[in-house]
Amino acid sequence: AAIGYTLWQTSTDSLSTFARAEHWEWDGKIVGQTLRRAFAERKPRIAVDAAGAVPYFAELPALDMLGLCDRTIATSPPPAFVQTVLAHAGRDMLQGHMLGNGGYVMDQAPDLVLFANPPGLPLAVFASGLDFEGDPRWLEEYRCAVVETGEQQYEPGGVRSLSIPLWVRVTGLAGIERTLDGVTIPAFLLGSYRQPQAFRFSYDPPAPGSPRDLDLQAAWNWFTRDRYVAAVPAQDGTLELELRQDKPASLELALPIGRFRMSCVPPAPLDLTLSGAGITTERDLVIVAGSPSARARLVATPQKGAKLPIRLRSVALQRLDK
Repeated sequence: AAIGYTLWQTSTDSLSTFARAEHWEWDGKIVGQTLRRAFAERKPRIAVDAAGAVPYFAELPALDMLGLCDRTIATSPPPAFVQTVLAHAGRDMLQGHMLGNGGYVMDQAPDLVLFANPPGLPLAVFASGLDFEGDPRWLEEYRCAVVETGEQQYEPGGVRSLSIPLWVRVTGLAGIERTLDGVTIPAFLLGSYRQPQAFRFSYDPPAPGSPRDLDLQAAWNWFTRDRYVAAVPAQDGTLELELRQDKPASLELALPIGRFRMSCVPPAPLDLTLSGAGITTERDLVIVAGSPSARARLVATPQKGAKLPIRLRSVALQRLDK
């Protein structure tokens, strides 16, 4: 009788029928394989809300921000704001989705962050992300690049093209690479989005016209209509910048002191400029002086008459004073 009841329940229960109809896990396969090909060499650590298909197919070390696979988050109480919102809304705790520890996630310094179910959402929606989005480490060190996969084989049949809002720690294993020979800047970070402040739009909507509301509108516009750059896979899977309009694409970064030769890799019809306190440039020669490191702004601008879109893999600063 118990077996018969179980079979009947699994075929009629609303959650069971819902699970059989969902396909977003196969989006996780496309996302994971895209990230595996892009970052196979350096093996960055990715923090995810949906800790299943993406880490499996990416074959990258992962941090589960919902806590199913992480003891610290699993034993952390829900942040206070979650309890407040649930009480205000008259809702019960949704098991497995309300735990979080934003400070702990930032302490782990993940190299990549993907919010929500694949292919992901641009801003935080669960407790850990909403808990750390005001952390200075998040606001200073992370940028969002939208990875456009192009058509990929989709498991239920046919092909599918995804846009992945991927947050990257600029100084992490997926970001800027510093060696004794110089600095290599992944070009797909040029023009990426920087979150200016904590939004918590799901739990604490900003007042219309407030600075937070204006910043949130600017974020929405960047992700939906104003963005003119994308991270696209090259033939070998590594990510390249695709610059689609005759506009400059920039990135703020820290540079060590020294003398460098700056170039596009591969050569592209772009003018590169670096500016900042203690930084001087003479054509492609860059001199950084005055402190152990300097804040700089790198700008890539299409040359007059250049054919768009322009693809670029990296910007190289070759050290001349080794």
